[in-house]
Amino acid sequence: MPAWLIVASVVLYMALLFGIAWRRDKQATQPGFSQSPIIYALAIAVYCTSWTFFGAVGTAASSGWDYLPIYLGPALVFLLLPGLLKRIGNVAEREGVTSLSDFLASRYGKSRTIGALVAGGAVVGSLPYIALQLKSVGMSVQALLKPAGELPPQSGAESVLITAIGLALFAILFGARHSDLTRHNAGLMRVLAFEAIIKLLALIAVAVLSLSLIGSPSIERIPDVAEVFPADLSARFVTITLLSMAAIICLPRQFHVGFIERRTGRDISVARWLFPLYMLITSLVVIPITLAGAGGLPANVSADLYVLELPLMHDQAWLALLVFLGGFSAATGMVIVATIALSNMVTNELIVPAFMRSGNLSNISGDAGARILSIRRFVIVGIILLAYGYFRIGGSSEALAQIGLLSFAAAAQFAPALLGAVYWRGAKRAGAVWGLSLGLAAWAYTLFIPAIVGHSTLMLVLPTWLDPYALLGLSFGDSLVHGVIWSLGLNTLGFVVSSIRAPERLRDRIQAAAFVGENANSSGLKAPTQTIAHQVTPDGLKALASRFLSAEAVVHAFDEIAAELGVQTRGSEAADWRLVQRTERLLASALGASSARVVMSSAIAGADVALGDVLSILDQHTQAERFDRHMLQSMLENIEQGISVVDHEQNLVAWNSAYVEMFAYPEQLVKLGEPISTLIQHNISTGWIYGDPAHEADRRIAHIRAGRPHAYERQNPDGRYLRIIGSPMPGGGYVTTFTDITEDKRRERALIEANETLEQRVQDRTKDLQTMAEDLEAARAEAEGANASKTRFLAAASHDLLQPLNAARLFLGAVEPGERHENQELLAKADRAVRSADELLKGLLDISRLDHSNVEPNPRTIPLGPLLEDLADEARPMAQAVGLDVRVAPTNLKVSADPDFLQSILRNFISNARRYSQKGGVLVGARRDGEAHVRVEVWDTGPGIPEDQKEKLFEEFERLTEQDNMGIRGAGLGLAVASRMAALMNTRIDVRSWVGRGTVFSVRVPRMASRAPFEPRAAQAHVSGLEQSIAGLNVLCVDDESIILDGMRALLEHWGYRVHTAQTIESARGILEQHAIRIVFADYQLKQDITGLDLLREIISHTPNMRVSLLTAEATPDLSNRAAESGIMVLRKPADPNEIRQFLIEAYDRKAPYAAE
Repeated sequence: MPAWLIVASVVLYMALLFGIAWRRDKQATQPGFSQSPIIYALAIAVYCTSWTFFGAVGTAASSGWDYLPIYLGPALVFLLLPGLLKRIGNVAEREGVTSLSDFLASRYGKSRTIGALVAGGAVVGSLPYIALQLKSVGMSVQALLKPAGELPPQSGAESVLITAIGLALFAILFGARHSDLTRHNAGLMRVLAFEAIIKLLALIAVAVLSLSLIGSPSIERIPDVAEVFPADLSARFVTITLLSMAAIICLPRQFHVGFIERRTGRDISVARWLFPLYMLITSLVVIPITLAGAGGLPANVSADLYVLELPLMHDQAWLALLVFLGGFSAATGMVIVATIALSNMVTNELIVPAFMRSGNLSNISGDAGARILSIRRFVIVGIILLAYGYFRIGGSSEALAQIGLLSFAAAAQFAPALLGAVYWRGAKRAGAVWGLSLGLAAWAYTLFIPAIVGHSTLMLVLPTWLDPYALLGLSFGDSLVHGVIWSLGLNTLGFVVSSIRAPERLRDRIQAAAFVGENANSSGLKAPTQTIAHQVTPDGLKALASRFLSAEAVVHAFDEIAAELGVQTRGSEAADWRLVQRTERLLASALGASSARVVMSSAIAGADVALGDVLSILDQHTQAERFDRHMLQSMLENIEQGISVVDHEQNLVAWNSAYVEMFAYPEQLVKLGEPISTLIQHNISTGWIYGDPAHEADRRIAHIRAGRPHAYERQNPDGRYLRIIGSPMPGGGYVTTFTDITEDKRRERALIEANETLEQRVQDRTKDLQTMAEDLEAARAEAEGANASKTRFLAAASHDLLQPLNAARLFLGAVEPGERHENQELLAKADRAVRSADELLKGLLDISRLDHSNVEPNPRTIPLGPLLEDLADEARPMAQAVGLDVRVAPTNLKVSADPDFLQSILRNFISNARRYSQKGGVLVGARRDGEAHVRVEVWDTGPGIPEDQKEKLFEEFERLTEQDNMGIRGAGLGLAVASRMAALMNTRIDVRSWVGRGTVFSVRVPRMASRAPFEPRAAQAHVSGLEQSIAGLNVLCVDDESIILDGMRALLEHWGYRVHTAQTIESARGILEQHAIRIVFADYQLKQDITGLDLLREIISHTPNMRVSLLTAEATPDLSNRAAESGIMVLRKPADPNEIRQFLIEAYDRKAPYAAE
């Protein structure tokens, strides 16, 4: 065939492709444009490169059915794993991903290391594949230029070089036109679909010709099908199938077409049947072409060229030209998309970060979009030249299929990290780095290097046990199978083991929630990108984006953000954090996720160089598993009244000694779970209750079960008088108190007797009567105050009870658990037991104070936005630990309420929602309720609450479930306290619930005028590694309890501090004069003339830079307010060692001007 005809055909064909692309791109700019899912499905057929167009027949002729797995693997993925394809596509669209390396880097903490590793591995792994396309085009050109039936020139290097240069120019002009990589390329997709049709038509035409030849006498002998295609299933067949399954999602070009260019979820639905059908037809036409070529072509004709030689041998020039254009389409489509994807990865993950690391960020700013586009074009040329170099060094003697399998094995190394990215929350950055490193290294050693250098050459210098085809003496019978097993095995092992062993960072947790969750919304999981040191404005963000993208693209993107989020995208006011986040995603479309994060961080912080990742995970508190019953019993024993508590089944659950003594119960009769009917029958048998025993027992049990309150007085058989008060609990429980009022009755009787003789003794007994009346009044006051004795005792004893608990926590914090899991578990259990007693004390004190103290709410105007953000921040770490998401609906509403009361109520709502939801998340928000009120709501996705159980929620010690989602058993006091606080604010708590779907708790409060929009507070970063620099600082601890001082000394010295202790004010002052104290801890109650708060005020008045903290068991709002007015931090006993450590680190970070001794 004349050379001019070949050149003219190629030029005209390329012009046609450009025309198709130009017209489609122009249509895409018009309103209402939509792309057919059929275009998407056909474009995915870019998978069918010259390997499948030419090389499949060659593989079939030499290895039989070994060609089939190349088609079978992708078809299986689309038929059996559509959920995987949709999941990856949804995440890529939501996160603004630009490439495979960007996807993995974003998932694993926006890591530059992973991005660079994937980009480098993809380039090296794709070079053989691109070289394969160059080789196939060169072979086909040589076959057309020579006379039919003759051997083409062996090298073909000149035609391959010309082809490489042409494809480079074609890819530059065709694929590198926009700096925004997330922008859909409608023209490219239409061209790929058109080329897919040309490829399929050419193969079908040759298959029809082959069938006609097989049935004609022109071919003397047709090989038997069983001879060419033996029916056996080898390990190589299975290996190639697995490699092709991985390739359809892991090859850079397939990831780009399949996920970056996907427009809607319907694209996958159509491709699920259309693409496997395309694979089926393509694989079927191979059989007749192979049989016709083997029987009708000379033996010296390469099997890879059967598709082209059959038309040439039978004078079908037009068909030969069509086949050439089909092969040219297969090669150009692959090269264009592959070089586009690889150039994006190299630019964003290697070149741009290199500029940033060198401090030359300004070198790519200004008209950065055009400069980055130019860099990508140079990268395209470089990649194609490298592929040509590979062809000259190691590809000229390989069959097409062998070259392709080398690239498939390289792409398969990304599969473990990619699957873990969307299915395993525990996958971490370290695991991905180790897995990819080990896998790519093993692939290079066992497959790539032998293909370049030659296996026999390597064995001249390597020992036998390092044989690349039989590593450690294991050959597996095939070099490909051997290389895949070693590389993927080491890859997966390194990925899993390192992920399990590596500590979890906050960014890992955030990105895992965004990628793994079915409906994850990363924007709802994180605050602004970094701590904002300087105000950033919408105009500033727009200017920053314009440095890397065209002005038109930036304006269009900001208009879309304004319409979608309703945020201000113009002006010099502080920018909404969501605008900052979306701007980072916009930058990621040009730079990649990791580089965009650094650019945004540097710009916001006012820096010119990249900032490091300073996020870390802070240890969070855990809930206690159970409360200490002995502690509760000891408190009840100190109450003068007799107390009995029965549950909803009328079984005894709590009592005290006074109750047992009043009725002279036998010791063995009163025990936990004893039916109250047994005690009633005992009272009847002892004569305390008169009447028929069975009737009286049934009547009293029915009275308790009915839940009717009662109060009455009666006389015991021994002559004592008792006042009996019963109160029902939700669910059928009952609390009864018994007060001995015998002395009151005696005084009352004496008064009655005195009144009877009053007329006769008025004058001489007036004084006695006045005295008696005073005694009676005192007695009545004493009786009425009996109920409050419980509260007085608990309040008075709280300090003494919390002191040993605080000491226990301090000593536990100082213990080094070592590496033994048993020790760590025992220490954790001990810490939870201490916290259990603390939670119980706190709950009982709150209930007692609210029930019997003169507590009045202090309403203030409260902005709800910051309050809800604070509460969500508290709960988020523990929620994320069990896979839950805590989100806040932004609001600028303000309300009138007592801040402490409202905060306590909402904190309890959020805590319950977090603890009893097994999956999903928690939503906190507020909405208007009429003109004058606001309803603050907490939504969860928990199990729901049955209608008949709702009232039971607000009883003391009542829980619907025994354990929460972390296996912890609550005290059952939270909602009881919250209900009392709501009542004091003249409101109530409402509950709406749907069993199996979730629950909404809400409280209604008055609304105040609101003008300023809500701006969430930026999360403050924690600087890791600071603790090493603060060892040896002088710390003073002041407390009247020596055990507390011993505990503080043990804890702080364990951390490396110099600790000074004082039990008196005078000794504390002496220590301050003698030593350069940096930090002071003081108890509030020092049993001296002044309190610890007074001492700390005195210290900071003389030394303003001193860092001080009040470490106390007092938990009153008044004390907290007085300490806050003086700028003093309050830590509540029993203090968590982690809270003390955090205070010390923050105190040092404020950089006081003097140093430790």
